[in-house]
Amino acid sequence: MNVQNLRHIGQDLARLVRDYHGGPKREMLIDPALYAWLRAAGRTVERQFHAHLPRAKRPPRIDFRIKGPNAVLLEFAVRPPNGGGELYGSQNTKELRKLTRFSNNAAKLRALLLIDLHHAAHDIASLKASYDRINAGRGHFARHPVKVIYAHAELTHVFKWDPFKRGA
Repeated sequence: MNVQNLRHIGQDLARLVRDYHGGPKREMLIDPALYAWLRAAGRTVERQFHAHLPRAKRPPRIDFRIKGPNAVLLEFAVRPPNGGGELYGSQNTKELRKLTRFSNNAAKLRALLLIDLHHAAHDIASLKASYDRINAGRGHFARHPVKVIYAHAELTHVFKWDPFKRGA
């Protein structure tokens, strides 16, 4: 599983949902379709993976962990057809902070998949700028970059959220 695969999966899901009038429009309802799509190629996928982080009172949950020699940790967010701010960095800070804490030993790819169901694609520059303002949080721990993958029915875009370029 790599970034290109995730781009195609996200875009295919956005197109698929567009074909269903009155179909799934929220993250919770799209979760089963994404899970099935990830498993379709014979991959072993853990849903709601309980990540064990030092000094965490409760282990955070990652949406999906795709097992294998190049493990992938995947969080995702969905912008419904009527629009909204679900894809902005401010709405996904918690997900970014969870993902950035996992080393390359735990996951070769840490990704946040943004699925846009709105009829008009998001302005990529403003979306990226909203992630540029996010920091990795306080504390003394290793931080690792996260790939942010935007998927709309008509286009996809990928950028790297680098926790080292943010103010703490």
